Amino acid sequence: MKHWSAEAFARRSRLQWQCIDCSGACSLDDALAEHVEKLVKAKEAQDRKDQELRQVVSPHLGVSVRAVAGLSTDDAGVSLRLMHALVRKRSIAEVKAARAPILARIKDLQGQVREAEQGIPVLDAAARQLRVKQLLHENADPNAPDRLGFTALIYAANTGHQEVVQPLLNAGAQLEACDEAGNTALIWAADRGYLKVVEALLTAGAKLEAYSEFGITALMNAARKGHLNVVEVLVKAGAQLEHADIGGSTAFMKAASEGHLQVVQALVKAGAQPDAASADGSTALITAARTGHMNLVSVLLKAGAQLELRNAHGDTALMKAARQGHLKVAEALLKERAEVQARNFYGFTALSLAKVGGHLSVIQALKKAGDQPEAGDEDSLQP
Repeated sequence: MKHWSAEAFARRSRLQWQCIDCSGACSLDDALAEHVEKLVKAKEAQDRKDQELRQVVSPHLGVSVRAVAGLSTDDAGVSLRLMHALVRKRSIAEVKAARAPILARIKDLQGQVREAEQGIPVLDAAARQLRVKQLLHENADPNAPDRLGFTALIYAANTGHQEVVQPLLNAGAQLEACDEAGNTALIWAADRGYLKVVEALLTAGAKLEAYSEFGITALMNAARKGHLNVVEVLVKAGAQLEHADIGGSTAFMKAASEGHLQVVQALVKAGAQPDAASADGSTALITAARTGHMNLVSVLLKAGAQLELRNAHGDTALMKAARQGHLKVAEALLKERAEVQARNFYGFTALSLAKVGGHLSVIQALKKAGDQPEAGDEDSLQP
């Protein structure tokens, strides 16, 4: 019997898998079936090796365990794709509305994952590195992603397993491979605060300015989480300070919104703009005043943050502090000569807003500073 290659068979057969040269059964069909079966078995073996590589790197990371245990990722995948679609539309309001139920569903799936995690062996660093090298020697593909786009290198960055980063890179792992949300290994390592992994990826040439579908860079993640040492390394490497995400927030603003004082100081020292504003016009000072971070307010004032900048509603930092009843913040702003009688776009002053909140101490401080309402003014109305 003549042995035909798959290419030769393709040239001599129809899509119905019937040989043109024969009217009935043909040995070519058997030859192709045997060839296809070999390909399928080889693919299954390759998939098992690729899956084991990801599992060895990160046995207990949720999405990896879901893939290993055979749990469906459809719900999580659809939910994440919905978020990404809204992001691409730049529909911030819809993203915020969709976020809670989506995260709730993912949390539910994580409960299933924890059950699947029971009994999965965890290797120490040396054993993990050895097994990774063995799998790579057996031609496991370091760039094979799971169903959510995670490669072995992304898993290593996500879990901080520095010892397997270099073997993966030596085997051709792609530095800029990203998951379904657009996060690279560097973005994940910075988010988790794994300094050694960040340094290894930077040494290998990872792009500092890679960003996710939400516009998030490695620096922004590190700043938001308060990882000072990672922030310093990224800044020293040349990370852009003023890159903004889809909501208009910079790394500086993210650090400020979370109250990470040392990170804010480091970014100011590096030259970050203290008056950068988000999509709704909020500056770091306005946000710090609203949340009552007194130490952060002091740092921002020393950095030269402008007192009278307004958000989309016309609110100043003093108005935000007054509405929330943050007396010390209000006093600090008044000491810097914040405009007491400024009004927002609805006609309210800081005193009006303090009254709405029933913050007597703030009301007294504002009156002492000179905000005396006139008869007939909105401020004379009782909330």
